[in-house]
Amino acid sequence: MEYVPKLGLDGLVKLVCAECAVEFGLTSALWELRQVDYRNFFCPNGHCMACRKPTTDPKQAELNKLRAEAQSLREQNERLTATERELKAELEVWRPRAASEGATPAQDKKTKDDA
Repeated sequence: MEYVPKLGLDGLVKLVCAECAVEFGLTSALWELRQVDYRNFFCPNGHCMACRKPTTDPKQAELNKLRAEAQSLREQNERLTATERELKAELEVWRPRAASEGATPAQDKKTKDDA
C-alpha cells in the first residue's frame, strides 16, 4: 500500500516519521522530486526516510507485457477489420461496372485459362 501524504494549508506535504512518529513537512516541490529521484530525506530527529522505487514482480511484469501485446493485437485487428470493410465497399462499387462491361469473374477465369 502506498503512503499518501496530506497537503497542508501552508503548502507543505505533511509526513510522519516511521521511527519516532514526529510530524513534519516537506515542500511539495521537494516531495515530488524525492518521488522521482528516490534519494533519502530525514525527519527533524535525523531518521532516514526515502521514497522507494516501485518493485515489479516478474509475474506481474509478464502479465503487463502480455496485456500490452493483447491490446496491440486488438488495435491491429480493428485496423484490419476497417480495411476489410473499405475493400468490400470498394468491391461493391467496381462489381457492377465490371458486369456492365460484360466481364464476369467466370469469363475472366476462362480467358486466363485459354491463354
